[in-house]
Amino acid sequence: MFGLNTHMSKILGVDLRTETEEDKDPVGACDISISTEIPNNALLEFHPLLKESFYAPDNTAQPDMLDGTVYMPNLKFPAFPRFPWKADLEGYKFIAHTGVNERSEIKMEDVKINSIKFKMKDKGMVDMGFIIRAHDNPGDIDKLRKLLGLEVQITLVPPDEAKQHELEQAKAARTRALNEHFSGDRQPDTNTGNLLPGTDPDAEDDEQPAGAPTIE
Repeated sequence: MFGLNTHMSKILGVDLRTETEEDKDPVGACDISISTEIPNNALLEFHPLLKESFYAPDNTAQPDMLDGTVYMPNLKFPAFPRFPWKADLEGYKFIAHTGVNERSEIKMEDVKINSIKFKMKDKGMVDMGFIIRAHDNPGDIDKLRKLLGLEVQITLVPPDEAKQHELEQAKAARTRALNEHFSGDRQPDTNTGNLLPGTDPDAEDDEQPAGAPTIE
C-alpha cells in the first residue's frame, strides 16, 4: 500500500469543518492539503499499469535486483496535464515531524487520504497532491497552521491487515445497507430520504390505501 516515511512535503492549507454522521453528534474535523514529490515507482501502489502508461525506460535500463522494477525516467507525454486519481485511502496514521524529538511531532490517527492528483515529471518523478481528512485537535491545528507554505517531513503509515479487514467489512456493510434501501422499485423522497408511498415492493399487493372503500 502507498505510504511515506519522513518524506519532505509542503503544507498548502489547513481548513476546519464539521463532520456529521448518522445518529451521532457533529464533530470537528480538518482537511490538510499537501503537495509532495515522489518517485514514479510509487505509482505501482495505485495501479500496476499507471507507471508504464506515462513513462518509458532509457536504453540502459535494467530491472532492479531487489524488486524487479525497471527504471523509467522518460516521459511519454511531456505536456500531459495534472489529473485526479479517484481513491479513498482510509485508516492511515499521519505524522508531521516537527522539532527535535517525538514530543514535538503532530500525530493524527485513523485519517483518510483523498482528492489525489498527479503531475508526471521528467527523470522519473511525480508531483502528487492530496488532502488528509482527520478529526481535529485544536493544539495540532495551531501547529499545522504555523507550517503553511513550508516543507516538513511527514510520515503516512498505512493500516495493518487487521485494520484493512475492519475497513473492508464496514464498507461492505454500508454498500449492503444502501442496496437494501434502494432495491427493487422503491424510490426515496428527495427531501426526506424516506420511501414514497406505493413504491415499496415488500408491501402487500392487496393492501388498501387509507380511506378506500371496503370491497365485500
